[in-house]
Amino acid sequence: FAEVGGYEAFTEKYMKAIPSVIIDQNVTLNPGCYMPRADSFHLFQDPITGELPWPGVLIGMNLVSLWYWCADQVIVQRCLSGKNMSHVKAGCILCGYLKLLPLFLMVMPGMISRILFPDEVSCVVPSECEKYCGASAGCTNIAYPKLVVELMPNG
Repeated sequence: FAEVGGYEAFTEKYMKAIPSVIIDQNVTLNPGCYMPRADSFHLFQDPITGELPWPGVLIGMNLVSLWYWCADQVIVQRCLSGKNMSHVKAGCILCGYLKLLPLFLMVMPGMISRILFPDEVSCVVPSECEKYCGASAGCTNIAYPKLVVELMPNG
């Protein structure tokens, strides 16, 4: 976050992070392939055209979460072995907070990598992608290693 200028700059720069080469003589590219979605930072995207339809999340994920947190044998056994009810509640709340960590450990570093290295990470022209990562389908799999190699100190 320090490299992109904080969260405000992160949201602004992500929407402008497009690769410089978007035209290929053999391929006509749809802007949806390389432009960030206008609703990228909205929790409730369009229920039909959104990447993650919120009605499915509200209905489907609540059922899965209800099973996991209330009926999964591992969670139930851990709750039953708690010292007292306040320890059980605190443990469940702590686990809920730990579930938020992947957002900061996996999702946002990938978005930051797209901001810092738009040509390499978000390439869309197959010949350009072959040049950067050896795969014609795209180079999103190099987002995290690129951050580590470019930003982290040696060792």
